[in-house]
Amino acid sequence: MHLLAAPSCWIIELRDHSRVLVWADSVEGLSGSEDTRDYRFSNLMDIAPENQADFCIEGRTPDNPRKVVVTVAIFPRAAVLTVRTP
Repeated sequence: MHLLAAPSCWIIELRDHSRVLVWADSVEGLSGSEDTRDYRFSNLMDIAPENQADFCIEGRTPDNPRKVVVTVAIFPRAAVLTVRTP
């Protein structure tokens, strides 16, 4: 198992002013003020099919069963003040 893209560090500040660092190469929910989705952080990974049940797989490549998109964190939009990179 290994990452297929270099992840970025994301700083998530929650409404209670706590901060969480997440390392991910993609994030949903940042496409503008009209975006109402929860924040979902993911990594593209190479994982053997027999080990994939241990992960939250949100996408697969049709030509390579080892290449999957793994969710690493989800934050409800209502719980988040800011999402940024350092």
